[in-house]
Amino acid sequence: MNKAQRLTELTPAQQDRMASFAQEWIQHGWRTQPLTEEEWAVWEAGARKCYEFAGLPWPNVVIRVSSPMVGALAAPFAAIAIALHRALPSALGTLELPTDPSAVGSAVGSAVDSAVGSAVGSAVGSAVYSAVYSAVGSAV
Repeated sequence: MNKAQRLTELTPAQQDRMASFAQEWIQHGWRTQPLTEEEWAVWEAGARKCYEFAGLPWPNVVIRVSSPMVGALAAPFAAIAIALHRALPSALGTLELPTDPSAVGSAVGSAVDSAVGSAVGSAVGSAVYSAVYSAVGSAV
């Protein structure tokens, strides 16, 4: 795949197309019904090309959601769930429970709090860093 070049100006034909192109994508953004199978196939083909262009391996996983808004929320939730799934077993596996029953809740709570805090901080921090880095990088 050829290396992309920075676009610095539009042709007159491209300028003429901008208004209708913007309206078309606004309609896509406002859409509330789920994609058809054909639309999902088109989306996946485009996503695969994006990964290829970026030099990243395709993850072989597509989680379909009902709308762009759900997708915007599902990604960070999934990152947190995955991080928790990875963090909790190790945090609880090394936990030594006290013999005093009243202290068990505190010990488990502390281990879970530590694992959750680490997982959520890692997942959310990474997402926020990526978004800010991308926005700043695009603006510069």
